[in-house]
Amino acid sequence: MVISMKKIISIFLIMFLLCGCSLKKETPSDSVEEYLLNYKSLNNNVLSELKTMVKNTDFNAEHKEKYMEMFIKLQLEICSNKCTLLTKLKDKMTNKIELANIDSATKYELRTRLEGIARQNQLCHGDFIPSNVILKEDGTLYILDWAHATQGAPCCDCARTYLTFCLDNDFDTANQYLEMYCNLSKIPTRNIQRWLPIVAASQSVKNIKEERELLLSWINVQDFE
Repeated sequence: MVISMKKIISIFLIMFLLCGCSLKKETPSDSVEEYLLNYKSLNNNVLSELKTMVKNTDFNAEHKEKYMEMFIKLQLEICSNKCTLLTKLKDKMTNKIELANIDSATKYELRTRLEGIARQNQLCHGDFIPSNVILKEDGTLYILDWAHATQGAPCCDCARTYLTFCLDNDFDTANQYLEMYCNLSKIPTRNIQRWLPIVAASQSVKNIKEERELLLSWINVQDFE
């Protein structure tokens, strides 16, 4: 089988980013490391994107819920691992806040909020969205695009995914995702919401005109009830 140069580069980048991973002993056999090893033998002819299954309105509610649950459980499995050599998420977010095109007072409030959140060192994908998850016909799942991986709080990873659905104007899916994530993880919704202004500020650094209005509405440091 011929592997394109783009795939070779992607594999190298992924292995480089995760070479310092320390997986828990109880991690299932289909661990992050195994995903990466299996990635080398993927055949595009037998792959379909989970994105289609999560967002396609042609699927009935039962099917959508099934694939959404599969998507979230995979995200939770990622975050159950630790990668102590990766960049710290809070450090990355601090830098993003400084780069954001927002006023100094808001930057100060966001930094204060960030500093008040306890440090964690779980593996965070950083861009866990349906288009970065591939489902093989035999049910095997593969995770792509580890360029933004850090060690930090899983709640931030969840907030990033939630915000991505919102930026795609798919608020129904966003709310379904957040509710199911909190139910499966037993994490209070408030813990995710604390990260939303920070994640919105981070995303605003990309200066995408179509996103700015919505992101600015999220960059609000009020505490959620």
